[in-house]
Amino acid sequence: MVAPFVARIALYPIKGFDAVPVQAAAVLPSGALEGDRRWAFVDGRDRFVNGKQYEAIHRIRTQVDPAASTAVFDGAHFFLAGDASGIEGWLSDRLATPVRLQENPDAGFPDDTVSPGPIWMACGALS
Repeated sequence: MVAPFVARIALYPIKGFDAVPVQAAAVLPSGALEGDRRWAFVDGRDRFVNGKQYEAIHRIRTQVDPAASTAVFDGAHFFLAGDASGIEGWLSDRLATPVRLQENPDAGFPDDTVSPGPIWMACGALS
């Protein structure tokens, strides 16, 4: 019998966009992993911008440096902290709808607010 183990950890610093692999992640008092879904875009109806609502985000490649609060969206560089008008304008144009960037460093923006802990994916069979 093989004991369960963590094979890899990936955080999604901006909800709905590309993952960032990490070697370790702290669990926050909220149950979320530190840095996971720390930022999220919302549309004019306060709905999360994700692939279910806006299919076009699947074609946008992102690289995020959470420590520096910076992001690269399809080669365009932005700051996530402070004045977010640059990244908000860029994504609003790309999606043809106004969006706003929000931040929650304490709990992130989980899909399940009742049980907001990390999502565990089991791979392979245990025997």
